[in-house]
Amino acid sequence: MKTANHIFKYIFVLLILSSASSFAQKNAGFERIKAQKVAYITDELDLTPQEAEKFWPIYNSYDKTLYQLRVLDRKAIIERIEDKGGIDQLTDKEAIKISLELSERRENIFKTRKEKSKKLSQVLSAKKFLKLQVSEKGFNKRMLKKLHRKQKGNSRRR
Repeated sequence: MKTANHIFKYIFVLLILSSASSFAQKNAGFERIKAQKVAYITDELDLTPQEAEKFWPIYNSYDKTLYQLRVLDRKAIIERIEDKGGIDQLTDKEAIKISLELSERRENIFKTRKEKSKKLSQVLSAKKFLKLQVSEKGFNKRMLKKLHRKQKGNSRRR
């Protein structure tokens, strides 16, 4: 049974990798990291085919929403500040409005994470759900270390 699960995992990862390669080349780095994350989480959780079938659509949907909230919305706010000439050039009214937007964004991220947790805890056992939380942090830590090493290597070449 465990062998069948491993075979399924690797087939699933290959499907993800092949679909990721079909996206535009400018997103290749992002898609490569996303595929690595899928492989990492799949391996860490040891998902059965039935669990994976239920898990990944929920996970991907919430991951997309959280990316929108964490990155794209924040980027738009930063661009608005820069368009005004920086924080020092904002009126008090504009600064208050942006501060409130940032607070609302953080609240939305929190709510979305709670919703994600609730939905995923319905399709995963309690232990696998905990493994998911740990493996997400582990993957992020691993990527940050990799980035740090890469930056360190680039700074030595200059």
